[in-house]
Amino acid sequence: MTESTRPQLERTQSGWLDRQVRRRPELPYIGPFLVYLALLSCESLVDSHYYKLHFYALRTAGGLGAALLFWTYNPPFGRLHPVKCLFFGGTVAYGWVMIHRLVAGQYCGDEWIRPRRWWYV
Repeated sequence: MTESTRPQLERTQSGWLDRQVRRRPELPYIGPFLVYLALLSCESLVDSHYYKLHFYALRTAGGLGAALLFWTYNPPFGRLHPVKCLFFGGTVAYGWVMIHRLVAGQYCGDEWIRPRRWWYV
């Protein structure tokens, strides 16, 4: 990548966010997760299931918004590898499902082929 495509931390106008990132360089990495956790903790204040559904969308949008806010402070990602991503993503998803079937037992028709493990909820 060229120098012009890398994020510029030295800006002429130093805003509040620029000062915070200079003082704490880990903020672009943990900021979106902290926003997500803060919105997740606010969900416990509401008892209605109807509004809990809205909090799910709100915490997703909040985390995404924080990630977009810190986008310019992250290093460039580099070259994409779509074939590797699809292979490893499919392998992990397949393994997840197979481990779940192994632990929970497989339900077929009206009966369990293997009984559930007693410790599996």
